Amino acid sequence: MAPPKQRIRIPPAWRFLLLFLGLWAVGVGLPLLTGWQSLERKGYDLLTVTVPPPGTELPISLVAIDDRSLDIVGKRWPWPRAIHAQLVDRLVAMGAMVIVFDVVFDVPDTEENDAAFAAAIQRAGNVVLAAERVHQQTSHGTLVSRRDPLPRFVEMGASVGFANVDMDRDLILRAIPERPDVFWRRMFDRLAGPAGLEPIPPLVPGSLLRYLGPTPVYPTVSAGLVLNGDASLPADAFDGHMVLVGRVTQSALELGTEYDLFATPFTAGSGAMTPGVELQASFVENAVRNLVVVPVARQQQWLLMGLLSLLTALALLRLKIAPIGVGALAILLSLAAAAYVLFAQHSLWLPILAPAAIPVLGFVGRYGYSLFEEQQQKREITRMFSLYVPDGVVESLVAHPEKISLGGEQKELTLLFSDLAGFTSVAEALSPQEVATLLNEYFQDMSDAIFEQHGTIDKFIGDAIMAFWNAPADDPDHAAHAVAAARGMLLGLAAVNDRLQALGLPPLDMRIGLHTGPAVVGNLGSRARFNYTALGDSVNLASRLEGVNKYYGTHLLISGDTAARLGASAAQFLLRPVDRVRVKGKQEAVDLFTLCLRPERHAQQLAAYTAYVSGDWVSAREQFAALLEDDPADGLAQTYVARLQSLPSEPPADWDGVTTMDAK
Repeated sequence: MAPPKQRIRIPPAWRFLLLFLGLWAVGVGLPLLTGWQSLERKGYDLLTVTVPPPGTELPISLVAIDDRSLDIVGKRWPWPRAIHAQLVDRLVAMGAMVIVFDVVFDVPDTEENDAAFAAAIQRAGNVVLAAERVHQQTSHGTLVSRRDPLPRFVEMGASVGFANVDMDRDLILRAIPERPDVFWRRMFDRLAGPAGLEPIPPLVPGSLLRYLGPTPVYPTVSAGLVLNGDASLPADAFDGHMVLVGRVTQSALELGTEYDLFATPFTAGSGAMTPGVELQASFVENAVRNLVVVPVARQQQWLLMGLLSLLTALALLRLKIAPIGVGALAILLSLAAAAYVLFAQHSLWLPILAPAAIPVLGFVGRYGYSLFEEQQQKREITRMFSLYVPDGVVESLVAHPEKISLGGEQKELTLLFSDLAGFTSVAEALSPQEVATLLNEYFQDMSDAIFEQHGTIDKFIGDAIMAFWNAPADDPDHAAHAVAAARGMLLGLAAVNDRLQALGLPPLDMRIGLHTGPAVVGNLGSRARFNYTALGDSVNLASRLEGVNKYYGTHLLISGDTAARLGASAAQFLLRPVDRVRVKGKQEAVDLFTLCLRPERHAQQLAAYTAYVSGDWVSAREQFAALLEDDPADGLAQTYVARLQSLPSEPPADWDGVTTMDAK
């Protein structure tokens, strides 16, 4: 059998370094992939909806231009500016500290209406108006234009800020717009003076909105009710409040313009869109209360991924797959818990997908490698045993490789040795090609007989065969299977000889030895060359029994240990006692049996042997002579007739029925 392929061995230190750098490179490189940031921000969405929202604290109210307002006013959108002038005056009268219009007044109305609105702005002295940047795709690229309020409104004291917001690629609003002229900063500037607030420093790049809760989060009053002076509204309903006026409606047809609604992290669960005016109010409150969510610094993320890469690399080198999986799960839970605490208590957002990918990738890679090793092991087992054992045994070993003890284990085996009598003389008379043909015919049938009884062929030694049972797969009936295989080999030899005769080749004569006993079995040898084999005294005894056949004229010798191991299966066979022998190098006598292939003579064979062992040699001589006369080819009867003729009529006083073999 070919030796196993040698693997390239990398020193442990280099393996650790390569694993560490590879895992760390994956963690650092993933955020650079297109679309990864969008995927990562789903973690921010999950935190937004699971962490209890902080709620509102600032005195902010919304005045909604909604469907009800359109009905009350009785006019389609856009309203005449005189109506907005009335709204400003009403809000001032109700105590509004700052009045914010999340509406762009860039198109002139009638002179009278615009003048009325400008005068109201001047009287209030606390109005903030929205502007917009418009991006328009043209054949020459993207054209950016501005939509600003009419200059006369600014001249009357209105502050102006750009109300544009930046949505992510999945059209969810997460980022807080930041620049000096942004809308929410203009709103804050109007609020800071009367409220005595300190200026807000520039936000950290990439700052995200801490949603105060699912919409609606602010008290909202219909603009129509304010304009009508509805009795349900106290005269000081907006005392000290920042009041934001904006569109809060689903009726785009009524407004005659696009929706001013935005998807948020809450939208996926509730389906509700958030009005832009509410988002502008949330921007201000985030900045004033320092609720803005800041991503953990990239350098700190790299440091975290370096630590995870270190732990994962150590685990991959030192732990098995199950502990690695448990460790990976523990890291994932720890990352999730850390992200939750940082978000809830410190307004820090820790993107965890890239760090989490490190232990997950390590576990998946290790699991995949384990599967690969398992397949390699199965292929190696199949390669190793397919020539020795039946396919069914190979399949069992592939399914349960733990049954193979690499390096050897001690098991009880039933061992078989077979040899061809006088084969050297036969081979000398044949050409090499004829010898090969003869052996191939012989080995094929003998292998089939062994495999049919679940045996393992250890090796072919010239014309000899070594086989055993109960390894590598367990076989409780190994002795019975071995005897059945030997019987099959003896009976099958006649068919082999018939084919050989048809090919013009000489017939063969075979001897078999069977013994059951303890032996060391396994992959024995060196790393470069090994063999699955069995060693021990039991192996030697089985080999000697094969040779002992020639002293008894038998073709099969079965040891007493094998016969005793047959148990309930003994009824399948007719065992003919042969002798009790003490082979060279052994002190204990071995009972020998052979198979009786002629059932009608079995009782006579037992009687003859019983007379011999009991010392009734006269009767034994007569009975063996009768057996020989009935079957002149009975080699065992020939042996005993010759032996008894050389013995006296009475056995010696120390007769124990044991024959000592001086030769191997």
